[in-house]
Amino acid sequence: MKIEKSSLIAIFERCAFICLCLVALFLPFDKNLTKFFVYMLCLSSLLVFLLRSPFSLFGSPLRWPLLAFFGSFLIALLFSRNFDVSQEYFFTRFIFYGFIFLSIWGTVDTPAKIERIISMMIIAALFVVIDCGYQYIKGVDIIKAYPLASTKETYIINALSGPFGHYNQLGGYIGSLLLGIISLGLVCERKNCRGYALLLSLIFFPVLILTYSRGSWLSLVAGGVVIVSVIYLLKLSGIRKIFSYLGTYIFIIVFLFGIFMFKFPQILGRLQLLVQFDLANRESLWIQVFSIFREHPFVGVGPDCLPLYLTPPGQDAHNILLEVLGEAGLIGLGGFLTFITCYWVGVGVMMKHIDAQKRSLIPQIFFFLAVVVFTFIYNTTAVTLIGGWDLSIFFWINAGLLFKTLCLANEKSGPPPHVLT
Repeated sequence: MKIEKSSLIAIFERCAFICLCLVALFLPFDKNLTKFFVYMLCLSSLLVFLLRSPFSLFGSPLRWPLLAFFGSFLIALLFSRNFDVSQEYFFTRFIFYGFIFLSIWGTVDTPAKIERIISMMIIAALFVVIDCGYQYIKGVDIIKAYPLASTKETYIINALSGPFGHYNQLGGYIGSLLLGIISLGLVCERKNCRGYALLLSLIFFPVLILTYSRGSWLSLVAGGVVIVSVIYLLKLSGIRKIFSYLGTYIFIIVFLFGIFMFKFPQILGRLQLLVQFDLANRESLWIQVFSIFREHPFVGVGPDCLPLYLTPPGQDAHNILLEVLGEAGLIGLGGFLTFITCYWVGVGVMMKHIDAQKRSLIPQIFFFLAVVVFTFIYNTTAVTLIGGWDLSIFFWINAGLLFKTLCLANEKSGPPPHVLT
């Protein structure tokens, strides 16, 4: 029985989409399952590309910036001071981030599929919230038995960490999705959708507060700026109504924050550190990174090797730019900034093709993903972008979906902009 090439492509595209949904679902809970479905996603997508044309893998408008980023880290790998550590990281984690981005571009072909993937992320976040509730009551989470987090500052106790095991990672994950959900509540025209968005926001917000993560709290402000900016840039209709909804959300957030401050005095201590610009001793860590950079200015110490050279060992730089500078030097930083700059230029250029007045999924999906991706980058540390499996994959999935959403909006208006190619 002969199977046509188009049928095989459709089968593998379906497999890739299912794997992507399962990655979004299991991402916070099980690294082994996440790895398995990431590998299957990349394999299915690679087969799709090969069946279409071997060169279709390089058809993304961001192919050259992406190649610059990953190529710069390949150079850093070749000159790594600890080649075994770097090559294991590069070939078992880092390279798959690019494959995830390309897989989404090549196999997710409708707004409905993007909507389903977003739904899986929100469902996963709901389970995370349930897990955090159990952790708060029992002292450990259900899935991995992580205890309530604590830090060196003695007044910070009982911070939620959920299945991530660290309050900052939980805060970055929940905070970005919370703001994305709020953005959906603002632009969705269906009353039940706005009601669900409000309900989810009320469920997610207490978890965000009880992470005691200052960066995640600040991301609420950054996300609010993005929400207002996107509303103006898209020239959304009914802008007065949208801002009235936004005012309602702001009032609820401020009101709940006040209640939680009364109930949990530790919140006030964290806010005082925030106002005082206390860096929690990170300045000494950054000085170490600059010292390492001066010794290895061009290619760094090697991908994933910076924690080996910091004192005490095992830390990251708590800053994505410094992490890249320490691990891949000026070459790696140049590749990273090239990709990020071209990515946001592409987003800006293709935004004009979104018809916000038209009743379709694309404006709502774009609003959600733009807020999530920008807020997540604002709140990021090294482990959330180029480091660990869970949050790094969360970033690359959302970044890929945002760019693909714009490509779908752009299809009716001509080819992608040449500025990226």
